[in-house]
Amino acid sequence: MKEKRIRIAALCCALAVLLSLAAAPLSGIASAADSGGACGEHLTWKLDSQGTLTISGAGPMTEHNKAGDYPWFSEKENIRSIVMEAGLTNIPEQAFYYCSNLTSVTIPNGVGSIGKSAFAGCEKLIQVTIPDSVTYMGGSTFWICRNLKEVTLSANLTSIPECAFQNCESLTSVQIPKNVTEIGDGAFEFCKKLMQVVILGDTLNIKLSAFRYCEQLQSITLPDTLNIIGRGAFEYCYKLREVFYRGSSEDWNNIDIGFDNELLTNAHINYDFPLNATLITLNKTESVLKIGGSETLTPTFYPEGTGAEPLRWSSSDSSLAEVTDGKILAKKPGNVTITAETLDGRISASCALTVTAPGADGVFRINSVSVLDNNGAELSAVPTGPFLARVSVTNETSSESPLIFFAAYSAEGKYQDFMYAFVDASPGATVRVTLPVDNSAGNIAELKAFAVSSFSDLSIIGNPVSFPAT
Repeated sequence: MKEKRIRIAALCCALAVLLSLAAAPLSGIASAADSGGACGEHLTWKLDSQGTLTISGAGPMTEHNKAGDYPWFSEKENIRSIVMEAGLTNIPEQAFYYCSNLTSVTIPNGVGSIGKSAFAGCEKLIQVTIPDSVTYMGGSTFWICRNLKEVTLSANLTSIPECAFQNCESLTSVQIPKNVTEIGDGAFEFCKKLMQVVILGDTLNIKLSAFRYCEQLQSITLPDTLNIIGRGAFEYCYKLREVFYRGSSEDWNNIDIGFDNELLTNAHINYDFPLNATLITLNKTESVLKIGGSETLTPTFYPEGTGAEPLRWSSSDSSLAEVTDGKILAKKPGNVTITAETLDGRISASCALTVTAPGADGVFRINSVSVLDNNGAELSAVPTGPFLARVSVTNETSSESPLIFFAAYSAEGKYQDFMYAFVDASPGATVRVTLPVDNSAGNIAELKAFAVSSFSDLSIIGNPVSFPAT
């Protein structure tokens, strides 16, 4: 019971944080009136009050010697998204340097180059797609973009410059396009969550410290054209276990591998590894199963005619659903992602699975929460001392009895305690549940009522209702 109480309390705390965040205004970004001007001979910029910087027109953007000379620099902390419209041909050096609240950017096809440190220090940037028109990137392009999780690189890049993604701590996988012949010094250094790297083409050189301190890196696919691996390129890659090498063991022995790469050379080298399929799909991208249900996902490899490869199957939460060789077993209600990927992590596909309990989701409705004195009279505020908390609940369709619990908060919104009760109501019935509460310390000012599936599954099945109403 103690363990169950701790789990419920932890959920209460988490829900309290989420609710307070949902109600709180955005902070850290000042509201700015629309501003703008010229940023090239035929280009204009505009920053609206929502934080969207739009660059319109055609031709090159004016390049400046330092970040502070760009016309939007004084308002860089107000920039939340950047939309570059078609017609722009370049992104100059340091153009968006340390736009620390930037979360998204749209780079149009037609941009040919991205200058040095163009997006360095954009710590909240999450995803970026570099169009195939880009043939050149300067060094430190996305340096210290700590929240960058997903990158799609231009197919026409010929090199990954030095420190291009250094300190991108949220990046988990990357595919190096086939035209890249060189990966520069420290290109992915300190990408501490990077797990898989696939080099698709004929890279010749991996330079000094290119993947140094990629502490979660587990596998890398290397081409048979590789000539040089620079000193410390894989230093401190403690989890590197598998190298998928497209050449022979003799080819491998001819590579000039620098010092401090023992974690690479001591890994399991898979020689003559084929690079066949470029795409994998599953017969379903979404599915719904009831607890105890099962089905088998079937993969297809493209282009047509490529051979099937061994796959690594995984579940984002094995407590909700397990998967073995594509066969799924649903265990508990919730949402889970089933993923199939090639052993080298080169390509993957996923299916979003919803596991449902008996009865439809959201079958319990919290109608109201009220506070009573010990004589049963309704109160307009939470009193100091003992009182009764009452919740009205309607069971719409469920055949099961869930838990109703109250989370208690101070006037400042700080979590204080919780109380719970089981609800025994047949489908279609509305019941009232009353629980005693001791507020002798006077710390409780607000109650929130929730319905959850059970002690073992704390999925919320009823929207929270507050007293006093918020």
